[in-house]
Amino acid sequence: SDGARVKLACVNWAAHLEAMVAEGLDRQPLARLALATRGMGFNCVRLTWATHMLTRSAGWNTTVSQRFKALNLSRALRGIHIHNPALVNLTLPDAFKAAVASMARAGLYVIADNHVSQGQWCCAKNDVEGFWGDPGFAVQEWLDGLRAMALHVPNLAGISLRNELRGPKQNPSDWHRFMTMGASVVSTANPNLLIFIAGLNNDTDLHFLSSSSEDHLLYINVSTAQHKLVYEMHWYASSYGVNFAQGNLNQVCAITTSTITASGAFMVASSPSLSSLSPSSNTSSSFVAPLFMSEFGVDQRGGNKASNRYINCLFAFIASLDLDWSYWALQGSYYRRYGNEGDEEYMGILNAQWNAPRNMTVLGKLQAMQQPWKGIYT
Repeated sequence: SDGARVKLACVNWAAHLEAMVAEGLDRQPLARLALATRGMGFNCVRLTWATHMLTRSAGWNTTVSQRFKALNLSRALRGIHIHNPALVNLTLPDAFKAAVASMARAGLYVIADNHVSQGQWCCAKNDVEGFWGDPGFAVQEWLDGLRAMALHVPNLAGISLRNELRGPKQNPSDWHRFMTMGASVVSTANPNLLIFIAGLNNDTDLHFLSSSSEDHLLYINVSTAQHKLVYEMHWYASSYGVNFAQGNLNQVCAITTSTITASGAFMVASSPSLSSLSPSSNTSSSFVAPLFMSEFGVDQRGGNKASNRYINCLFAFIASLDLDWSYWALQGSYYRRYGNEGDEEYMGILNAQWNAPRNMTVLGKLQAMQQPWKGIYT
């Protein structure tokens, strides 16, 4: 409100899988995890959620205990009884609210990311919920979920309308139409929230946006929302079709950053350091908007050459532009992901016990990018 730059230096915290409960609550107390996240220098959490948590009785009318028992997650439920007993008999939405409140008390901004429809891992090519109108992605149910999140979950800084749109149905025309609907619903329900908008092709493509800010604002024709839009992109080693394991790293990195600039980073083209990266015709200082690199991550065991080279290119890109960002992910393990209780997340900031950082070198590089060095975009 005073014009000062607020840089989002975030970490993703999954709460969208089968259990529809923030991961790790079987390993550590919620308050301790929130404080530890803030203590590592992150100032926000991108907290994922499934639409069905708020729109179907298996979500909104089910307690944590009932959900875990139905999924045969007995060991994880015992852990929650030990570390977070106050959550056991809460409904899934109330447990989500408790997680958001705890993060807010720790000094973290929370962005509620509509990650999936059904509680499950994202994103398989055959999960039938990649784009509006797919069997698992009903427009009205999605809007109802966004409205419920905006109306009934306090302490949020923003809502991300949908994660990783994909599939054969995707197209810019429907993207504009449905994103306008989602932005309108969120802004009407809670005009104080930031609205995060991702592109096509698994959040890698926003090239279809006009380079003219005046034209662009017609796409989201909601007066109360127009100055609260933040655009999202994802960048993993495989996101842009470049093999980081081969060739000269400087050349490979230059090709990739040029592609990313043309795909969406032209939004911050007022930055001199970015303007020189790409000859894209979309690069125009007339279009300036906040850009949020909302997912990127690396296997922290360090054995993958492509990942090791990619992450250094990505860190340089983010740091040079002072982008807002969110690392995938905080969680060191899952209640269940690959079919077993306690499946480990090797990209996780925390180890499998959730009691210490997994890799201090990766964490140190992230911490070097947490403070802003630019003012607001002008």
